[in-house]
Amino acid sequence: MKKLFLSCCLLLTATIISVTAQPLTERYGRFLTQPEGYVCLRTADTICIDGIPDEAVWQHAPLITRFTDISGEGYPTPRFRTQARMLWDNRYLYIAAELQEPDVWADLRQRDTIVYYNNDFEVFIDPDGDGHHYYEIEVNALCTVFDLFLEKPYRAPRRPHVQFQWNCPGLRIATHVDGTLNLPGDTDRGWSVEMAIPREAIAAEFDNYLQAGNYLRIGFSRVQWQHSTDKDGRYHRKQRADGTFLPEDNWTWGATGQVAMHMPERWGYVYLSALTAG
Repeated sequence: MKKLFLSCCLLLTATIISVTAQPLTERYGRFLTQPEGYVCLRTADTICIDGIPDEAVWQHAPLITRFTDISGEGYPTPRFRTQARMLWDNRYLYIAAELQEPDVWADLRQRDTIVYYNNDFEVFIDPDGDGHHYYEIEVNALCTVFDLFLEKPYRAPRRPHVQFQWNCPGLRIATHVDGTLNLPGDTDRGWSVEMAIPREAIAAEFDNYLQAGNYLRIGFSRVQWQHSTDKDGRYHRKQRADGTFLPEDNWTWGATGQVAMHMPERWGYVYLSALTAG
């Protein structure tokens, strides 16, 4: 009887697993995709941070073009192209991004305002990949910066400490508009951004994470709003009849699985190579 009872228990357990495994896999499948990966080459060349990634060394940096809807498979393909590159040296992590956009606009000019209320490009960096103590830098086409440091993700059981007053020390950043900014009626090609993030800015105490062989966890996000213009030619986020804003598009390097970028475990693995670009 004991053997029969154990056999029945095992059979029941196997049945439950077989019934629930597939639905759970389907339900959480968007969170189980493999994060992106990138080999970040060293640069021996000087990079002029002017918003235009036209130095020859950028052409030797691997190109990231896999920007998708943040929610993952089954959601609309981004309407506009986004691409990015990375390089590093002993002093800086360099990031360049180019954003296709037929009508470039931005109106937020004060640092540490909520920049993602404009179309923007966002960088998230977890230097040691532990999912805690990470950095966020956002920038719009006017080169207005919103940067902050987070102790842990927002979804942590206890409310995280967020340093909104943190300004990335030594950050060098510039944007360039390929067209005309805030001019409705014409067709622009887009805008681009270059940034040089000092190694000291993302260090904990005296740690240096910019060393060959290290991995960083990095996420890229692009926020894109539908917009309208008023009779004075000013741009506004488009609203519904009840006055609420239409939701923004979130296009990311690798999907997190839901509309939430603060999921460091879903960001890309960026390997710092000892090889020199070119």
